[in-house]
Order: sequence, then structure tokens, then C-alpha cells
Amino acid sequence: MIYFSATGPYRFPDMLILKYAGNQRNLFVDPESRCLDIITEYSKNREGNPMCKTLDKVTSDHLFYYIIVARNMLKHAVGTEYADMKRDLFNETNGAAEESLLNGYLARSIGDGISADDMDPVRYSRNVVNSFVFVDCTSHSLMHYARFSAFLKLYPMSVNWSMRLPFREMRHGMIKLVREYVKVEGEDVGVSAAKETLAGHSAATGLATYGIDHEKGLAADGSLEEKYASLVNAAWHHWLGLGYGSPAEDGESDIAKNSCEKRYFHPSGSIKDLAMAGIKLYGSKFEFREGQFDVAVEIYLSGSQVIPIQALPGYGKTALFQLPLMAVSLCDQPVVSFVFVPYVCLVSNMKLRFSSSGLSCGFVKDLFAGGPTVAESHLFCDVYVGTFNDLGSANFINLVNNWYNVFEQVILGMVVIDEFHNLETEKYREDSFRHIPEINFNLAWKVVVMTGTAGAKGMSKPLRFIGYETELTVSRTSLKSRILYFDMVSQIPLQNIVKEFLPVSKVAVIESQVSKLVEKLMLYDSSSKVIIVCRERVTVEKLYFQHKFGGSMVAWTR
Repeated sequence: MIYFSATGPYRFPDMLILKYAGNQRNLFVDPESRCLDIITEYSKNREGNPMCKTLDKVTSDHLFYYIIVARNMLKHAVGTEYADMKRDLFNETNGAAEESLLNGYLARSIGDGISADDMDPVRYSRNVVNSFVFVDCTSHSLMHYARFSAFLKLYPMSVNWSMRLPFREMRHGMIKLVREYVKVEGEDVGVSAAKETLAGHSAATGLATYGIDHEKGLAADGSLEEKYASLVNAAWHHWLGLGYGSPAEDGESDIAKNSCEKRYFHPSGSIKDLAMAGIKLYGSKFEFREGQFDVAVEIYLSGSQVIPIQALPGYGKTALFQLPLMAVSLCDQPVVSFVFVPYVCLVSNMKLRFSSSGLSCGFVKDLFAGGPTVAESHLFCDVYVGTFNDLGSANFINLVNNWYNVFEQVILGMVVIDEFHNLETEKYREDSFRHIPEINFNLAWKVVVMTGTAGAKGMSKPLRFIGYETELTVSRTSLKSRILYFDMVSQIPLQNIVKEFLPVSKVAVIESQVSKLVEKLMLYDSSSKVIIVCRERVTVEKLYFQHKFGGSMVAWTR
């Protein structure tokens, strides 16, 4: 896994010297991605220039487990008096390059400032076992090349044995893939040169030996080499579907949408759970309003995966999903849900509502405060609240699409999108929404989408936008190949809705625009009623007294 994850693959001697402790340690934890970094030299050129390569999250997790858990099991198995480790750890190496790297490295790394020859066998063996990654206590040395390369004869099992590549061919094949197919957004001379450096040679060697376009990779700024290498690392992991990277070239997302298998979840509760949650939230006199009980039961106990709802403000829209969230939080298995609102100003209010009901609640953006990688232990809240921008972020898309590849215990619960129609109507935010269709919403236990004004027709288009093509229906008798749409509105208050966002520099311009808009509307339909919302009372009075729109105008202040 280390071999495949390290972008420019290592030669065997470079991997053999990996150490997690002691002098010349070369394994570190990246503070942003929380993945493991490897910093070693490239043995063939013997230049002694260390290179930093970041492993993907899956490989990092396995290697971390191996060091912290499996290595302690090995030490317990061999015992505290183990003294059989050979003095010549690198007895299978050949050639000047390998000897130069490995023997020089051994002299600097084993002795804690003293010669390895001066150590007694127990201390020497303990020092090796407690520091090198590739220790083989059956041969009393570091892993032999023959044992390492033997795995390439067995795997991948999906490929016929005659087509499996040996170590050298695999290495050069990976270098070619990185060079030709793994793209970094805005790739330039520096990035192209970094690819050659990660492969273990200079950009000039890439030109002379491998025929790389000289316009792409001759002179890189050495001070940016580490940054470029990091970008290539991320793109490589992204291309393999193993980790978290930036979007690929041409603005296309490179996230593996269907690379994760869904884990099905069924709450082991009953209808009474919803009533108890209502009493806890609203008090002993709690009663469901008309239609609320049906929707809450559909979310909590039905087999429906996507549930579109239309309900007006004041009806109790939040309770429709808040009560099931409270009931699910009592399950034995941990369940984490996400609620998204269109604007930042609504996030804190939604979090306050959840927290007051006893749900532990956090912000989506805080999950990624330490970098794009989220550990299972970081998911300690029942629900996380974010904006539509958070929903469309690369970090969240990767989190969802890799959920069950990364998390073993936590269930991906509900994904709730309030004012769902805004994904379609707010054209000025299209760039923020463009990657939302990359999310594999089918991995979630429930997808609840809500609106107050859009209606079934207005909800169909944004549903198709996120991947649900099925026709909507309001009748339970016609559910075959359709999605049940819950319409909690008996009378639509606004027949026609027009949104305009006009940046202006003066209040007078706003007043003029409002006046023209209302006058046109009244000419179109004299029976129309208009509600104008203004920030200042003086603006209300001016519009009311200077521009008479008849008795149909109602003005409110806030």
C-alpha cells in the first residue's frame, strides 16, 4: 500500500529504510491532512536530497495501526530478551547505489550516537524492532526483496498471472500514469518538474531520457518544489479514488461518486418514540398538527429514501425532521446527520434549535478545521449544520462519497436540505452549487428536501439536479416507480414568485426599482396583493405615501 500510495514509487532500498522512531526517523504526521508523510532519499542517484511524499488516508490508517498495534504484538511475541537480529540488516542489497544509501543510513540511525558494534545483541535487536517498519523477525533482518516482490506474483487476483507486472515494470508504469494522466489544476512548469522529482530524477532527465515536453518541465523554482509535490500527491490519490485532492482539470470533479457501498440502517424503535420526542421538545401538552405525524413516521420508519416536503413557515417544518433525529439519537448504533440551509444567517438559529432539544450539534465547516481528513472519533455530534456552500464543497463531497470506506461504526443518517428550491432559483450561486450532483446521496439513510413555496413542479428540477429522476406523486395508491411528495399547504399564499438581486449604491435607486416593479404588477393584475419588506420605517412611509398602489399594498418593517 505504501508503494502504490507514494505517487512516485520508491525503489526497494528506499522503502527498506523507513523508520517511525529513533535517529533518522523519516515517518511523520501531516498536521493538515492527518495523513503520514515519508521523507527519504532516492538511492539510485545518490544525491542525498530528501523527498517528501504523503500517503493517502486509507494507507495512513493501516500503517498507523501496524506501528501502534501490530508492532507491539510482534514485540510481545519475540519477548524482551530477543537477541537474534543480524548485524548486517541489508545483506540482500547489491550495487554501489544501494550500499551507499543503506549502509550509510544504518551507521547514522542505529546507535543513538554510538556504534552499533558496541551494543549487546539484546539492545541492538530491541533498537531495530523499535524503529524500522519492515522488520522480519523470522529471518532476523529487514524484509528480503524476494519476499516483498513475491506479492506481485499473487496480486491483483483479478488479473491473470501472466499479465501481472514485476516490481520494475510496475514502478515505471506508475511513473508514466502520474506524468500523463494525473492532472493538477493549473498545471505549469513547476508541477511538471515536481512529477519528475517524485519519480527520482530531474526535469532535465525527464526531457533527455523520457521525452518530456521541454516547455512543461525544465526549470522549476526549488523553493516551491515541496508545494508542487504535495499537489501531485493529492491528485494521484484522487485519481486512484484513495484520498482527498483538488478538482481535476477543466473544472471537472474527480471524486469517485460510486466507489462506496451503502450500509443499510433500520431504527429499532416504534411510533411512540416520535411522541416521546415531541413531549421532550415541546412539553407534556404536545400534539401533532395535521399531517405532521404522517411525515414524521415516513421519515423514521418507512423504507422511503428521499422525502420531499412542502410546508409553510409556522407549520412546524423543523419538527418534521427534528423529532426523527431525536428518536434516532437514542439508537445503540451511532448515527450522524447533516442539515443544510441556504444562508449563513440561518445556521446558528438551526443549531440553537437542535441543541435546545438535547441533540448534540456542530457546524459542518468545523469538521474540516484540521484539514480535509475526518477521523471517525471526530464525528461526536448527532447532527451537523451547514450552508449550501458547505454542501457543495469538495471536502463534504469526499466525506460522503467515501463514508463507508473510511468509517466502520458510524451510520450516515439524514441529509436534510431546507429551502431546497434555491438550488434551482438562485442562479447567481451556480458556481457554488455545480459540484453538488457529485454527491452520492443514496449512501444516506434518508434525504429530506423541503420548500415553502415551490410546489411539486418547482421541486422536480432540483431533485433531478441531485440525481433523482423519478416522478413525484401525492397519492399513496400510485407509488410504483414514483416518489411520494408531502404537500402540507392547503392554500398557496403566493402564486407567482420573482427573485431579483440588484446591487445598488443608493437607497433612492431601490425605491425607484420597487415602485416600477409594483406598478407593472398592478397593471398585469389589479387584484394582486403586494408585500414589501423594508429595513427602515422611513422607507416604508415614503413608499406608502409617495407611491399610491391602492388598497392592495401592505408594508412591513423589520
